[in-house]
Amino acid sequence: MSTPVLQQHLVVYRNPHFSTIAPPLELYHRIFDRFLGLIEYCSPTVDDLKDTRELMIYLGELSSVGENVRNEKINGYLSGILRQDIQPSQSPDRTIPGGVSSVLVGTASVPLLIAEFKKSLGEVGGGAWLGILGAVWTDRVIVQSLIELRWFGISSTEENKQISKNARILLALRQALQELEQFYLKDLATIPVHETKVGVGEEIVVKYVARYGKETHEFLASQRHAPELLHYGCLPDLPNFPSGEGNSKEFGLRDRMSMVVMRYIRAEPPSRLSDNCREQLKEILLNLHSEGYVFGDLRNQNILVDDSGSVKLIDFNWCGEYDTEEESSLNGVPKDVQDKLKERLKPRAGPYTCYPLSISMSSIKWADGVGPLKPILPGHDWVMLERLR
Repeated sequence: MSTPVLQQHLVVYRNPHFSTIAPPLELYHRIFDRFLGLIEYCSPTVDDLKDTRELMIYLGELSSVGENVRNEKINGYLSGILRQDIQPSQSPDRTIPGGVSSVLVGTASVPLLIAEFKKSLGEVGGGAWLGILGAVWTDRVIVQSLIELRWFGISSTEENKQISKNARILLALRQALQELEQFYLKDLATIPVHETKVGVGEEIVVKYVARYGKETHEFLASQRHAPELLHYGCLPDLPNFPSGEGNSKEFGLRDRMSMVVMRYIRAEPPSRLSDNCREQLKEILLNLHSEGYVFGDLRNQNILVDDSGSVKLIDFNWCGEYDTEEESSLNGVPKDVQDKLKERLKPRAGPYTCYPLSISMSSIKWADGVGPLKPILPGHDWVMLERLR
């Protein structure tokens, strides 16, 4: 196949002109986020647990049977657990996957599931393991891992927890495959949408994020220094999973995607920061830090100016609370501003925001103290303001 493939383990090291990394699959179809959510919320039945245990036992057996016989047995287990007819099927390029489950759309056979089976993980063995990846085909094929590689064998007399977790994964996969089949058969022409308070003909901006400073955005919008936030929540058809301001307790390392909808504003990035804009930004930072919030990414691309000359900030992905009780939090803030802040400072209990793990440190000149998972502090915002031109 000549179509390019974006697969995250095929990375050309530090090549700025070539990348195999693509946006999360959840942005292309809701079924991937749906699957991840179902793992946490679905409840296997007794039969599900028994079937999963039987599969785990079989996968861990040392067997001398041939590959075709073994694959047929595994397909039988998976067909029963996933409620799919999984059979070997020759691809157009004459390769034959271990098993395929398809749905007929018109005259085309569309694969829902492609399974590959190997006797061992690598040349030295390693037992039974399960990996589940998702794939979409846009102008190229995008393949991403959906779960960590999981141990799928029986290795002790007490495996109930492991069996239960594996059963939840397979049950989630079963429900996701059924919903994906429904999409191809009935819902192909529909697009899932959120209900938001948007009038007919109103212009909006939609973005998808793994973390977001919702409260910070709403505060600056109330000061007329940010677009109105119309909606922030999980992707369609999912329970509302926990999502806080700025970071989660695990440094904001959430993989689940949320949708942000804001009102479109007619404003442009300034070609050069005027004295008036700079004074507005100083006032914005003073008010923001007084409320116990920090911005974290104050660069020209995140600053807009409308026709009236009013400054608006955008991109609140990193925003959140900072530790207002820690005196060193104000290091780097101009002395006269520190005095004003101390008079107006609103205590914040956290969790406190930090820079993302994948922050680019080589291409951007950040303030001292900025780094992966380090706390975002008011002084950083003021240093970045001074560097704006």
